[in-house]
Amino acid sequence: MENEIFAIQAFEASAIESELLIYLLIAFVFGVMCGVLLTRKQKIFSDDEGVLRFLPAARREIMIRRDNLKLIEGIGPKIEEQLNKYGILSFNDLAKASIATLEVILKGNGERFAAHRPDSWPEQARLAESGDLESLGKLQKSLR
Repeated sequence: MENEIFAIQAFEASAIESELLIYLLIAFVFGVMCGVLLTRKQKIFSDDEGVLRFLPAARREIMIRRDNLKLIEGIGPKIEEQLNKYGILSFNDLAKASIATLEVILKGNGERFAAHRPDSWPEQARLAESGDLESLGKLQKSLR
């Protein structure tokens, strides 16, 4: 009788262990599937233009705000191109950029660019963003 009770208990224990293993396997597969889905979503939104890449090129240009950064004293067409490559497309982007970041961008593009001083660029960009062109003009005049 005692052997039968032990056998029943052992059978119940192995059934519970099997059930637990099935639940663990299901949880593992679910976790892998969630990871795959999140990775795919991240790839879609982490490319250069995000979901805008699905739009025709003409519509993309309308939706991506670009300011004429050449209005900032010290920024010409080549520097504007380099800033755009690093995601600085608008006055707001430039105003948020640290001077150290701007210096790294300039130095990373050769000695010709490294000679430029971006110290006043974020301040000029803030004024341009706010539309205070009078103050921007005065600041630029003092920089010349």
